[in-house]
Amino acid sequence: MPNGKGSTFTWANFDSDFLLDILDSGKAPPDCKPSVDTDDPAFLATGLNRHYPKPDEAFVTRFQKEIGRYFFGKYPDKLREVMDAPKDIDINMYAASLRDDFERQPMTADRAKKVAAVLLSVGCEGEEAPSRFAQRPPVVNLRDSSANDFNLFPFQKDAIANLQDAFLQKGKKTGMLVMPTGSGKTMTTAYFLLRYMISIGYQVVWLAHRHMLLNQAAGAFYDNSPLIKLHPNSTKERFQLICVSGEHEGIKSVERDDDAIFLSVQSVYNRLDFLESVLREKLIIVVDEAHHAIAKTYLDTIRFIQDRNENAKLLGLTATPIRGYIDKKEDSVPNRQTAYLQKIFGWPPIYDISMGKLITGKFLADPEVERIETGENFESSISKDEARQMAQLNNIPESLAKKIADSKKRNNLIIDHYMKNRDRYKKTLIFALNTVHAQTLHEDLVKKGVKSGCVYSGNPMENNKIIEQFRNDKLDVLVNINIMTEGSDVPGIQTVMLTRPTGSDVLLMQMIGRAMRGSNVGGTETATIVDFHDSWDRYNYWLNPEWLVKAEPEPLPGVAGVAGDTVFIPWAVIRAAYDKAQSGSGQLNSSIAMPYGWYNLVKDDEDYVLLVFEDQVHGYEELIADFNTSGLPNGLNEVMNKYFGGFCVRPSEKDLEVFLSNLSQGTEPPELFQFNDRDEIDPQVVAEKIRKENLNIMTYPDELFAKYPIIESLFGFLPKYRERIFHYMNYPDGRGPGCAVVPFPETARLPFEIDGAYDVEQLMQEVIDEQFGGTNPGIRSIRWTDRPYQSRYGQYIQVALEDGKTASDILINLLLNSSQVPREVVKYVIYHELLHRNYWRHDPTFRKMEHQYPNYVELERFLDYRLPRFYDFPYWDDNNREKKTFPPRDIRKDAEAQYNLGAMYDGEGVEHNYAQAFYWYRKAAEAGHSKAQNSLGSMYDKGEGVEQDHAKAFSWYLKAAEAGNAEAQYNVSVMYETGDGVDQDLVKAAYWRDKANKAFQKKR
Repeated sequence: MPNGKGSTFTWANFDSDFLLDILDSGKAPPDCKPSVDTDDPAFLATGLNRHYPKPDEAFVTRFQKEIGRYFFGKYPDKLREVMDAPKDIDINMYAASLRDDFERQPMTADRAKKVAAVLLSVGCEGEEAPSRFAQRPPVVNLRDSSANDFNLFPFQKDAIANLQDAFLQKGKKTGMLVMPTGSGKTMTTAYFLLRYMISIGYQVVWLAHRHMLLNQAAGAFYDNSPLIKLHPNSTKERFQLICVSGEHEGIKSVERDDDAIFLSVQSVYNRLDFLESVLREKLIIVVDEAHHAIAKTYLDTIRFIQDRNENAKLLGLTATPIRGYIDKKEDSVPNRQTAYLQKIFGWPPIYDISMGKLITGKFLADPEVERIETGENFESSISKDEARQMAQLNNIPESLAKKIADSKKRNNLIIDHYMKNRDRYKKTLIFALNTVHAQTLHEDLVKKGVKSGCVYSGNPMENNKIIEQFRNDKLDVLVNINIMTEGSDVPGIQTVMLTRPTGSDVLLMQMIGRAMRGSNVGGTETATIVDFHDSWDRYNYWLNPEWLVKAEPEPLPGVAGVAGDTVFIPWAVIRAAYDKAQSGSGQLNSSIAMPYGWYNLVKDDEDYVLLVFEDQVHGYEELIADFNTSGLPNGLNEVMNKYFGGFCVRPSEKDLEVFLSNLSQGTEPPELFQFNDRDEIDPQVVAEKIRKENLNIMTYPDELFAKYPIIESLFGFLPKYRERIFHYMNYPDGRGPGCAVVPFPETARLPFEIDGAYDVEQLMQEVIDEQFGGTNPGIRSIRWTDRPYQSRYGQYIQVALEDGKTASDILINLLLNSSQVPREVVKYVIYHELLHRNYWRHDPTFRKMEHQYPNYVELERFLDYRLPRFYDFPYWDDNNREKKTFPPRDIRKDAEAQYNLGAMYDGEGVEHNYAQAFYWYRKAAEAGHSKAQNSLGSMYDKGEGVEQDHAKAFSWYLKAAEAGNAEAQYNVSVMYETGDGVDQDLVKAAYWRDKANKAFQKKR
């Protein structure tokens, strides 16, 4: 009976005679019967699954006779249990009599429970078939087994030869095998280890992060264990293996006699001591999916084994070569992640073959990924329990799968898409969400005249028959759940349709792999992967098939063996982590909060990824330095305030706790890994790239926004991202006016004194009394920053407390604690931060509330225009990292960029802001930009963003008109004609109108 872990019930696992008897009894709802005559259990069960998702006492009582007549007729052994028959009787002899008794006797509650449990045991299934390695498999007697070699592909032979040379001839202790998805990486490794290492006494410790990977690897070893006998010096007479994970045996079951030990790292991380006594002298550690080796769970496990066996060899397996260099230059150095992987496994790989070569050699099919948007969004129906399961398992829980599977619109789209492309798709394998979904799609295809089959777990005899029909081309389509992910060899599959989202790279690889067999090995030239993609906003970590099948880029010149940049953590994961940090750490200033990288940590024996923002790097580095020298303050809050007490994204208390725990437990501090593509989206880098390469400043940001989803999380929306880039076009530090930021040098160079003029707590109380009626609950503290900052004037921070509640802190820039800064200016900044209690973003509602503060225009003018004049504008980085240099300014390009930014604030691409539009128009106008001069005149003319002044409007119109701007020439003529801003002069009006007309005609 299934253990209940991941199991589901379906009536499709029952005999068709039993199902027909129930449906024809007149006791079942009319819509239970399928719309077509059939004896296929999958069809017959569809309605029953809907009305009776599980058998209960009421169902048993209702269908008592049908259960006795047909069900117990097929399962007489179950009848003994229900009727309490003596164990020593021949059940087959007395079955008919017992069935009669069952049908005639009144149904008691106790008997109904027993019958329901029996029905449940027969009808239960899991998404995965029970693993044959859940318990220790029988020992293989090699003396009685037949040692048959089998053909390997040429590239597999090359890989094995290289492994032999490296580990056995040259005595290497570390190495990496790089073979893409679908190339037989696991089988190649198993062949090498069985024939050439286990055969001479080596023990294998295989590390993986998924129990499915353990099953796959264990199967390759167990089924091919007779290869051991092919080694001429082998004297082994038996082969023994064990799998250890939450789905298999426990670590205490491992024995020294085990030739291959397959370990789920997370399940043994805190029980490594049990390995010490079972490790042999001749030992090789294999890390499946080697890029996981930088995780602390893996590193500690590997180090534990190596510390106890200094001669242990280490082999890493991966489908993705080590990639990722900081920039694309010949003298580029590897980033920290690449360097760390090289440190673990060495470089270059022992063997490396690209997907491109295997496709060219026709060993793999050329994959073509088609992404079909369903337009469906199921997030509004996700329960708290489902959300918790998704967070823990990174996969679709069964209850949510049912909601998706029941979407008629989605199912119709899948069927219609196949029908439109069936001639092109040819032999097609469809992966469905669950049994009901598979049945529904299968039934709909049959109605359309498609030769379709449907397989699901719990029906092995029928499955084998249907799969054989599909293999022999008697079926065009096979619909399944996970039956076809492994162990079913069907050549010639042209298309795989993925109708289920998944966060499991293993499962996704297995589904895609069904179509990746190339034409030289009985497959096809091309493989079509059709991904049906729903709309996911919050839970957007489902893997994209294109990420797995995309061929590697060509190696960079001058960097042997390296193939360009890659991001080992998908952007979707970064975005999820960013959103988590944003919700837990208070308001983030997107102008400075760029994701820098991550720490791989461990929490409760599981890998824990801690996202690190640019402005946090300095804090973490100082924290590590003090931990190793002077020590840390007592208390989490004290550590938080010391190292993240300035203007930065404060880590959540949970993140900081996990970091400190890892720091105190490890022999080395956690390693910080940098995102490789970070600079691709950095507004400052983008601005300089636009300058140097003369890119279109209006369209290039749009391209980046579409390419990198993280930009939306960082900046909120595209216009805000454009704005940041434009600011960097005009200021070295990107600090445009109105950004609540102020560049300045270090304290010692400030020409005005920070003299401690104000008590910030007293000022906040004044603001609360004057603007909030004396109460503004939830503010835990307000304080000055530890030093003056260039980044912003204030920051509102929400802090998650242990009891699940939140508190709020406010930081005010120490720069403002000066008698040269008016008292009301500081209070206005405090008021601004207090508003963030109720308004998260600087949206129109926030601005409306902000502008209710008395005399806000003059206070903002001081902050935006007067305060910066107290000092120079040298670029100074808050984190004291390497100073950035900038190329000489091109005044004409600056003016054009300033005009474009003004035009955007004037209603062309960002939120309408007359004050900002006026500011940028004026900057460009003063530099001689005629369009900006005309626009500035218009703003004075209409009183938009500035007090109306017709004389100034005429002055700017005239400058632009004299520079040849036709629109300005027309405006000048109108002002001469009306006498607004200038003495009326009809002659001059006619003169300028004539010039304007000629200019307009010339443009046409």
